[in-house]
Amino acid sequence: MDYPRVTEILRCFTNFDKIPQQILANAAERGSSVHALCAGIANGNWIPDGMIGETLIGYVNSFKKWVDAQVVKFIIVEKRYTDTERCFSGQLDYVVLAKDDKLYLVDIKTSARPQKTYAVQLGAYDLLLQNNQVKVDGAMVVYLNKDGEFPEINLIEDTTEERRIFLSALDCWHYFNKGKKHVSRRTKRKPANE
Repeated sequence: MDYPRVTEILRCFTNFDKIPQQILANAAERGSSVHALCAGIANGNWIPDGMIGETLIGYVNSFKKWVDAQVVKFIIVEKRYTDTERCFSGQLDYVVLAKDDKLYLVDIKTSARPQKTYAVQLGAYDLLLQNNQVKVDGAMVVYLNKDGEFPEINLIEDTTEERRIFLSALDCWHYFNKGKKHVSRRTKRKPANE
């Protein structure tokens, strides 16, 4: 079964109404490219600066500065998890062993404006990790800097509140989407012949 993704569940709580569609499309493409490059670096691939586009190099350099300053080892790199009981899925960016000897769930962002949903997104990913017996000590949103400076970091030491908020949003999503493309296992489907 195809389960809704965390970002799909939280989409109604983001406000991009006043941003032109072309700007949103460009931002999404930039974000995807930066994520791919950073995942390559996290996996130990050498990516020469000359192969990175001019509009992306600052974000990648910001990522490298964060890695050099705070990361000992990448434990998980861009992995999708599914919760078949609660009926949702999500692809987290990283789990890292940091220089303070703690494990952190990490989500990198290239957006200029923080969204309240980012922390809730991490709460959802923490639920997925817990289902897979991965215990983290905290979570962080790492806002990569387009000029290559050290990123701004939003550290969340305890995601209990964010997990609770996500589960409420998930319940609402399932309620309002009964019978649509994604159907909760908690909802009984009528047989096709009825």
